Amino acid sequence: MADPDFEKRRRQRNIGLALALAGFVVVFFAVTIVKLQGLS
Repeated sequence: MADPDFEKRRRQRNIGLALALAGFVVVFFAVTIVKLQGLS
């Protein structure tokens, strides 16, 4: 019943979501650091 191709596609989408979330966090930290350095 479980389709290997479907499982692989779902895993790739999950990796994509994880990468997007990680990228968002990196951008958020970068902006925060720039703001803190701008204040000091």
